[in-house]
Amino acid sequence: MAQLQQQQKLPTPSTSHLDFATIYEPAEDSFLFLDTLTSTAESAFLHSRFHQDTDTDTDTTRIVQADLSSALQRGCVDVLLFNPPYVPTESVPVPVTEDACGQMDRFERESQLLALSYAGGEDGMEVTERLLAEVPGALSARGAAYVLFCARNKAGEALKRLMAGEKWRAKTEGEEQWEWAAEVVGKTGGKGGWERLEIWRIWRRFSS
Repeated sequence: MAQLQQQQKLPTPSTSHLDFATIYEPAEDSFLFLDTLTSTAESAFLHSRFHQDTDTDTDTTRIVQADLSSALQRGCVDVLLFNPPYVPTESVPVPVTEDACGQMDRFERESQLLALSYAGGEDGMEVTERLLAEVPGALSARGAAYVLFCARNKAGEALKRLMAGEKWRAKTEGEEQWEWAAEVVGKTGGKGGWERLEIWRIWRRFSS
């Protein structure tokens, strides 16, 4: 418990070896995730719900390429981090197949992939709303989702509207009662500007 009394700041990762032609360079949003998850409050929250594990076997870690949570079994996600394409745009780019990408010239291909990383459609929320609809089925019983929003996403309004749906209703399972909860756990400084960022935590809050 003594370790939880002091915030453990992670060093800024080196990204000098990466090619940013098709993805945008890590910036304020990426670093906000680092600061939030290593804060005293979030460290305590995560420690209260999960055991800490370590492993030296690289085969135990796998990366899966998929559309949001479509490749995952229901209820298998303990911690979900989502840094979405949140910039308001006229539309969300349609992903193209590898074959189609191969037929594009380099500039067109790089522009297409870069747009997928930031273009969020109406209010910057089209992709995020798809992910939020999958959260109840994706998270484990004590899982938590951390989702990033910008000011123009109107996160509070969107979550209130979404969580009024049937799949978000409070439930009783055996002797346990719980309800869905959402709150801001990290944000950038300043009070103005649509690029002001927030990270919301979404989780099942069990009755004591």
